[in-house]
Amino acid sequence: MSNPEDLTDADLGISEHTDTVTELIDIDGDGEPDGITVTETTYTDLDGDGRADMVEVVTTTMIDGDGDGSPDIVEITDTVAMDFDGDGFVDAIDTIDVIAVDVDGDGTVDEVVVTEFTDGPSDEDG
Repeated sequence: MSNPEDLTDADLGISEHTDTVTELIDIDGDGEPDGITVTETTYTDLDGDGRADMVEVVTTTMIDGDGDGSPDIVEITDTVAMDFDGDGFVDAIDTIDVIAVDVDGDGTVDEVVVTEFTDGPSDEDG
Protein backbone atom coordinates (compact mmCIF):
# COMPACT_ATOMS: atom_id res chain seq x y z
CA MET A 1 0.00 0.00 0.00
CA SER A 2 1.13 3.52 -0.77
CA ASN A 3 2.19 5.96 1.87
CA PRO A 4 -0.89 8.20 2.53
CA GLU A 5 1.31 11.26 2.05
CA ASP A 6 2.09 10.11 -1.51
CA LEU A 7 -1.54 9.80 -2.60
CA THR A 8 -2.72 12.23 -5.27
CA ASP A 9 -6.21 13.65 -5.75
CA ALA A 10 -6.72 11.13 -8.58
CA ASP A 11 -5.79 8.27 -6.21
CA LEU A 12 -8.53 9.50 -3.87
CA GLY A 13 -11.11 9.80 -6.67
CA ILE A 14 -11.04 13.61 -6.60
CA SER A 15 -11.30 15.43 -9.93
CA GLU A 16 -11.56 19.12 -10.67
CA HIS A 17 -12.47 21.31 -13.65
CA THR A 18 -12.26 25.13 -13.86
CA ASP A 19 -13.95 27.46 -16.36
CA THR A 20 -12.87 31.10 -16.68
CA VAL A 21 -14.90 33.96 -18.19
CA THR A 22 -13.51 37.49 -18.68
CA GLU A 23 -15.75 40.51 -19.34
CA LEU A 24 -14.69 44.08 -20.09
CA ILE A 25 -16.80 46.84 -18.51
CA ASP A 26 -17.54 50.15 -20.30
CA ILE A 27 -19.20 52.34 -17.67
CA ASP A 28 -19.31 55.63 -19.57
CA GLY A 29 -20.18 54.21 -23.01
CA ASP A 30 -17.13 55.67 -24.77
CA GLY A 31 -16.06 52.30 -26.18
CA GLU A 32 -13.01 52.07 -23.92
CA PRO A 33 -12.98 49.57 -21.05
CA ASP A 34 -13.23 51.14 -17.59
CA GLY A 35 -12.96 47.84 -15.78
CA ILE A 36 -12.79 44.10 -16.00
CA THR A 37 -14.56 41.17 -14.39
CA VAL A 38 -12.98 37.72 -14.25
CA THR A 39 -15.10 34.79 -13.07
CA GLU A 40 -13.57 31.40 -12.31
CA THR A 41 -15.91 28.50 -11.63
CA THR A 42 -14.36 25.32 -10.24
CA TYR A 43 -16.31 22.06 -10.11
CA THR A 44 -14.88 19.43 -7.76
CA ASP A 45 -15.95 15.78 -7.60
CA LEU A 46 -14.80 14.61 -4.17
CA ASP A 47 -16.07 11.03 -4.28
CA GLY A 48 -15.41 9.97 -7.89
CA ASP A 49 -19.07 9.53 -8.87
CA GLY A 50 -18.80 11.97 -11.79
CA ARG A 51 -20.93 14.69 -10.15
CA ALA A 52 -19.68 17.91 -8.60
CA ASP A 53 -19.81 17.78 -4.81
CA MET A 54 -18.43 21.29 -4.48
CA VAL A 55 -18.71 24.30 -6.76
CA GLU A 56 -16.61 27.41 -6.11
CA VAL A 57 -17.19 30.67 -7.96
CA VAL A 58 -14.60 33.43 -7.56
CA THR A 59 -15.44 36.75 -9.20
CA THR A 60 -12.96 39.62 -9.31
CA THR A 61 -14.08 43.02 -10.58
CA MET A 62 -11.75 45.99 -10.96
CA ILE A 63 -13.05 49.45 -11.91
CA ASP A 64 -10.95 52.48 -12.93
CA GLY A 65 -13.47 55.20 -12.10
CA ASP A 66 -11.20 58.21 -12.63
CA GLY A 67 -9.50 56.99 -15.83
CA ASP A 68 -5.93 57.09 -14.52
CA GLY A 69 -5.23 53.46 -15.47
CA SER A 70 -5.29 51.98 -11.96
CA PRO A 71 -8.27 50.37 -10.27
CA ASP A 72 -10.18 52.56 -7.81
CA ILE A 73 -12.58 49.80 -6.76
CA VAL A 74 -11.74 46.11 -6.46
CA GLU A 75 -14.36 43.56 -5.44
CA ILE A 76 -13.64 39.89 -4.89
CA THR A 77 -16.49 37.48 -4.18
CA ASP A 78 -15.82 33.83 -3.33
CA THR A 79 -18.86 31.54 -3.10
CA VAL A 80 -18.67 27.83 -2.33
CA ALA A 81 -21.68 25.50 -2.57
CA MET A 82 -21.30 22.00 -1.09
CA ASP A 83 -23.23 18.74 -1.36
CA PHE A 84 -21.91 16.72 1.58
CA ASP A 85 -24.12 13.65 1.22
CA GLY A 86 -24.00 13.24 -2.58
CA ASP A 87 -27.76 13.49 -3.13
CA GLY A 88 -27.50 16.31 -5.69
CA PHE A 89 -28.84 19.03 -3.38
CA VAL A 90 -26.76 21.86 -1.93
CA ASP A 91 -26.23 21.33 1.79
CA ALA A 92 -24.33 24.53 2.57
CA ILE A 93 -23.30 27.77 0.93
CA ASP A 94 -20.51 30.06 2.10
CA THR A 95 -19.83 33.47 0.55
CA ILE A 96 -17.14 36.01 1.35
CA ASP A 97 -17.21 39.41 -0.36
CA VAL A 98 -14.32 41.90 -0.08
CA ILE A 99 -14.52 45.43 -1.51
CA ALA A 100 -11.46 47.67 -1.47
CA VAL A 101 -11.82 51.33 -2.48
CA ASP A 102 -9.21 54.00 -3.29
CA VAL A 103 -11.40 57.03 -2.55
CA ASP A 104 -8.88 59.77 -3.31
CA GLY A 105 -7.12 58.11 -6.27
CA ASP A 106 -3.66 58.08 -4.68
CA GLY A 107 -3.10 54.38 -5.33
CA THR A 108 -3.67 53.20 -1.76
CA VAL A 109 -6.76 51.53 -0.34
CA ASP A 110 -8.78 53.91 1.85
CA GLU A 111 -11.75 51.68 2.69
CA VAL A 112 -12.28 47.91 2.94
CA VAL A 113 -15.62 46.19 3.46
CA VAL A 114 -15.74 42.45 4.21
CA THR A 115 -19.04 40.57 4.28
CA GLU A 116 -19.47 36.86 5.01
CA PHE A 117 -22.63 34.83 4.54
CA THR A 118 -23.10 31.18 5.45
CA ASP A 119 -26.27 29.18 4.92
CA GLY A 120 -26.86 25.51 5.51
CA PRO A 121 -28.28 23.06 5.40
CA SER A 122 -30.50 23.99 2.49
CA ASP A 123 -31.15 20.39 1.48
CA GLU A 124 -34.75 19.87 0.34
CA ASP A 125 -34.93 16.30 1.63
CA GLY A 126 -33.53 17.13 5.07
